[in-house]
Amino acid sequence: MQKLFKFFLVIVIFSVGSCGLFDNFDENPMFISLKDPSLVTFSNEGSNSHKILDIWVSADGRSIGVFEMPDTIPVFDQNSITSMQYFAGIRRNGTMNDHWQYPFYERITISYDYEPEVIKSDPLEFSYRDDVVFSLVENFTGTHTFTVDVDGDSSTRVQQVNEGCFEGACGLITLETDTSEIEVASGIGLEGLPVDGTPVYLELDYKNEVEFSIGLQGELGNLELEQYIIELKPSSEWNKIYLDFTDLLQQSGLETYRVLFGSNSGPGKIYLDNVKLLHF
Repeated sequence: MQKLFKFFLVIVIFSVGSCGLFDNFDENPMFISLKDPSLVTFSNEGSNSHKILDIWVSADGRSIGVFEMPDTIPVFDQNSITSMQYFAGIRRNGTMNDHWQYPFYERITISYDYEPEVIKSDPLEFSYRDDVVFSLVENFTGTHTFTVDVDGDSSTRVQQVNEGCFEGACGLITLETDTSEIEVASGIGLEGLPVDGTPVYLELDYKNEVEFSIGLQGELGNLELEQYIIELKPSSEWNKIYLDFTDLLQQSGLETYRVLFGSNSGPGKIYLDNVKLLHF
């Protein structure tokens, strides 16, 4: 009997304490409908292509959670005006369980009159932050930058084509045989990239029949150093990746870099588009 009394007493205390958590909230929440987002870009920022897969949501500075879209989420608030903040979520390095808040997209803030049981919905139009530096933007319209023949094989190169592309023109690598290979880098040596842990990302749209790798070629005096950090499996549909170069740059600490693509997995084709290298 004594044990039963103690158990009952705990339940009562817990119940009384728990009620206080929401004393100031309306009984019924307001609802926010999250729909597929978009990206708005200016001409110097390249394509509005994106792969925002989820939204990190806060209300009046309090984190509510991370939500895949589309979704409708409840929001409790004790204020008459609720300020909602939305942050764009990606999959870093293409890893599906690596949910990451993309640092280069500006957060969206929308204020609502708090109305319980009402569903609020606004377009989520993200944009790049004003302090983003675009060190490289390549859309393969006209002469493109991926012309440095690292492997020395003139039979393999990046062609600008207009068929089979994601949008407009794109870059095409064709490996004719199973012994074909390519290592090609951007023609512009990129200087001033952060090597202190400041975020540096490569964005890329791609479609590939064979595996290919992405990395950086760095220069140290007369030496050219190549390092790949990811190999992408074949994708029959156009895909997008956000590749984090931050650690690689911090570890190497060189002065000049070039974006590097490579493959020796022929025969097959590799399509590239909307290559962007961004940092603060």
